[in-house]
Parts: sequence; structure tokens; C-alpha cells
Amino acid sequence: MVAEFIKSVSSQAPMQINEGNDVAQLALRHTAFSKQTLKWLIDYSQERNHLDNYALPGYFLITGRKGLHLVNNHNGYFPVCHHPNLSERLLIFPPVGNANAISDYLHTLDSWPRNGVQLARIPIKEQESIFCTLTKEWGITPIQESILDWGRYPVRSLQVKAVALREGKQFKNHRRKYNYVSKRVESLEITESWDSEKDKKFEKFIYRWAQKKHAHYGGFSLDDYVSPYLEIISIHSNPNVRSVCLLFEKSLDEIIGTVILEISNGVASAYMNIAIDEIPYFPAYILMRTCEFLYENKLAQVLCLGGSEQEGLDKFKSDLQSCSDRTDSHLSYHLNSFIVEPLTTRRIYA
Repeated sequence: MVAEFIKSVSSQAPMQINEGNDVAQLALRHTAFSKQTLKWLIDYSQERNHLDNYALPGYFLITGRKGLHLVNNHNGYFPVCHHPNLSERLLIFPPVGNANAISDYLHTLDSWPRNGVQLARIPIKEQESIFCTLTKEWGITPIQESILDWGRYPVRSLQVKAVALREGKQFKNHRRKYNYVSKRVESLEITESWDSEKDKKFEKFIYRWAQKKHAHYGGFSLDDYVSPYLEIISIHSNPNVRSVCLLFEKSLDEIIGTVILEISNGVASAYMNIAIDEIPYFPAYILMRTCEFLYENKLAQVLCLGGSEQEGLDKFKSDLQSCSDRTDSHLSYHLNSFIVEPLTTRRIYA
């Protein structure tokens, strides 16, 4: 059964990101999408968002920045993209429909990607049905996603109202952190809007952050650290993606923190939540201020922070999560990955 490639969302060759590129130019990549393409992404997101808070148009545009397709056949539809950090690896997301939609698509591949095909962001409750369907024709091997942020640690979320108000004994330490930062950033302003005047300030901010990250962790090139965030800004500029950008500015010329959220069904999912100021507790302060903003403007009840690449980052997120609601188990959830391989030798690898 031949799968239909409905629309190539990002058909351009990957853009080389170098310091000095105008962020506004990257926005052109995401303003030319047809309304139908965005409608398909929105429809998919509405069907999947109750299982994964990051099943959102913006997430797929960011993750699929090196090539994204929407695949549709009579068994279902789903996004497919190139892994953003691993060449010759396809990522297939869970289908709306049944797993035969994936099998039908795999049969259309003329050659197998050199680094394989990966089922991505599979909720635990869907694993069994996908296994039962695909293992009839394909080899399925569980793996731990080691690069993208949801692979090692669970997706974490916060109850917005609880964090915004910070009442009770469990928030004692966080009230102390909040007050500590407040006294040291008296000139701090939160800017909700984004315009071309902020492009250069943001580029300066993101490269300063990336240089520190690269120096501390290594592993990826400077462009690997920078490009996803420039992509997020370009998507934020698209009026069809409901997003909010908060810029924490210490002065007219210096951004020290940025949060970008996509909001759907009462959940604000953070695509960007980074801070570079040397003030202790500033990252926690940003999250608390973000919850205040969401609560005061009645935009969302839950702030989803995503998964984590490192144990320390997961501990940071889980600490605030446990204070916001100790009994609400849906505030964190695990997602899994699997490698799919042909069971026969008939296929020729690329």
C-alpha cells in the first residue's frame, strides 16, 4: 500500500546557522506554510495532545527542521521527520489511526536509512498495540533516546496556580529563592511581545548561552546548540501557532532569560526556557514568574517543562513539580523509543 506524502513542510536543505544571521530571515521558512498543512498538523495535535503535551504543531516543526512530512493512508496519518541531530535516521511519531499506517509507509521506502528508522515519543499505554501490529512484519527493538530531551527522564509539568501563589510549607524554599532574585534584579522587565528590534539582542543572548553550554558539556557543535532555538523563534513568528514569548531583560541591551510557550487545551508547553545570568536561583525564578504570568492572564492551568537530557536538569524540574502537586500523577509521564528493522534481507540500505 503506497503512503501518500501529503505535504513537505520543510523541503529546503538544512540552513547553515552562523553568528550574525538575522533571526527574521529564518522566520521566512515558517511563514510560507499553506493553511492546509497547518490544519493537518493542528488536527493531528488535537487527536494526540491528551496523550503527550508536546504533540503540538510547533514541536513537530522544531524537531522536523531538517525535513518533515505528513504521511496519510487508509489506516491513519502521522508526522515523519529526519532526526535533527543524527543524520540518516528517520523519526516516526505515533499514528492517529492504527499502527498498520506505519507499516504501510515503511513498505514504500525504496531504501533503508543508514542509521535506521525510529518510533518516537511512544506513550507506554500504546506500546502493546503498536508491538502487536508491527512485529508481524518488522523487527522492533526498544532503545533509549540519548539525544532528544524526552528519552532518559520523564516529561515534567507544573500546576500553574500552585506555583504562581507559592502557598504552604512545601514552597518555603521557593519563596526564599524568589525573594532573593527579586532583590537583585530590580530593573528586570518581562516583555511579552517580539519584534525585529529584538533579533540582534536575542542572537547575542542565545550565542552567549550556547558558548557556555558548549564549553561545559561539549558533545555538539555550537550550531547544534543554537539552531533549534533560532528555529523556535521563527516558528513563534508564525501567527497560526498560538505561542507566547517572555523575554527577561536586565537592561535595554541585555536579555538574560527567555521562555517561549505553545498553548493548547489549558496546557502551556515550554519550547524554550533558558537563563544565562549568574544570579543564583534565576532559572527557578523564571519558572515562577512564568506561572504568575499564565495564572494572572488565565492562559493555562498546567506548564509542561518537557523531559531532560541530564539528571541535574530532571531534578530541578521534579523539585518544583513535587511542590506544585504531590498527588497529581499526570504531571509526569514516560515516553519510549523503538528501532524498526526489516525482517527480510530484500531491502537495500542507502
